[in-house]
Amino acid sequence: MIFKKDGEIDFSRKPEEIERLIRGLDSWPGAYSYYKGQLIKIWGAEILDKSCQAPDGTIVSVSDKGIDVSAGGSMLRITIIQMPGKKRMAVSDYLKGNKIYIGELFEKAD
Repeated sequence: MIFKKDGEIDFSRKPEEIERLIRGLDSWPGAYSYYKGQLIKIWGAEILDKSCQAPDGTIVSVSDKGIDVSAGGSMLRITIIQMPGKKRMAVSDYLKGNKIYIGELFEKAD
């Protein structure tokens, strides 16, 4: 059985595992994390072939291509997100009216 809590992303895992989790939980329950205390659903991601020494879950880069996040010593690019009360959208569309800051963290629930 799959439970909603199974969708919480642990950025200490390898990017390959996280990307598979995101694809595998598409539609229900969906993969998610927390940014500045808000639950953000993550619907699309790509694996980047780059190593990263930043702490897991740290936002390393933000561009129209996506949000690059440190994960398991490597990097993952988040491409499609859903903010609370909003529809799914490409990161490039979200960034047209909102900011995501480099150095911030995607967090786990308390």
